[in-house]
Amino acid sequence: MAEKLQPTGDNPFGQNEAERQYEGYFGINTDTRLNIIDMFVKDGRNFRAEMVDSLDLDHNGVLLDIGCGNGTLLIDTRKRRDFQGLTIGVDIDKSSLDEAKKKELARGLTPSIYLAADMEQINLPDNSVDTILCSFAFHHANHLDAAIHEAWRLLRPGGQLITSANSLLQKTEHSNLLLAITEYLKTTYQTNIKPPIAFASKFNSETAQQRLEQHFGKVKPIIPQRSELQFGKDFFGYLENSLSTYQSEFRPPIIGPGHWTEAVEKAARPLFDAAVAKYGYFQDNVDRTAFDCRKAA
Repeated sequence: MAEKLQPTGDNPFGQNEAERQYEGYFGINTDTRLNIIDMFVKDGRNFRAEMVDSLDLDHNGVLLDIGCGNGTLLIDTRKRRDFQGLTIGVDIDKSSLDEAKKKELARGLTPSIYLAADMEQINLPDNSVDTILCSFAFHHANHLDAAIHEAWRLLRPGGQLITSANSLLQKTEHSNLLLAITEYLKTTYQTNIKPPIAFASKFNSETAQQRLEQHFGKVKPIIPQRSELQFGKDFFGYLENSLSTYQSEFRPPIIGPGHWTEAVEKAARPLFDAAVAKYGYFQDNVDRTAFDCRKAA
């Protein structure tokens, strides 16, 4: 495991902004520096900030965030790029959209339009959006090609989609926690539950370009990066409360909150605690790539 990373002044968001961003994203209290999530890479780059900087924004145009969650990236895009056009966020989870609305109000921003919808069927007209941001969301689609085609449908000719994917070939420490949870559930309850589908199995950096090129005229890989994410102790609380995030990744989704919490405590906590005791944090190494997609004019 690599040495403890230190935030640098070169980080595009800056330390305070990064703390706020990830506190909002994970719902984790970052008052104690030892417990915060440091999402900094050694060269001082921030993957999501570079995605935002790659957007070709028409400042009088329409920006759509597919899979926007609680609005963190959409809000940061508006602020970082001083975007004054129309912003739309789409997510299947209405509670996340409600949280996004609260965040915008707290930051004094003009409210975006938020739509609770499946990414495969978004109630917007053809060719109605100038730019689409879809950060680590396509892997949640039940039908990947349908979701990608929906993004293509919504973009105006010449419009841009920026999306991102993790590597399928890399086995991350985070994945090991999920596998431990899965094995515990299978052994303890004799279920036919299968290992969780890795987020990268449906849409990954090795195959994403080929899948995207079936719909878009031009696709270019950008921002290839190995990120070393370091999680403090509070991350485990996030994991304990994240059944809704992971349940769809299990086949079949038959486990309940009690089973999940038990498996997290019995199977994942020893691995997590051992790493924190040895290194002071839990590190997850992630290889990922963003893709710049253009709809033919």
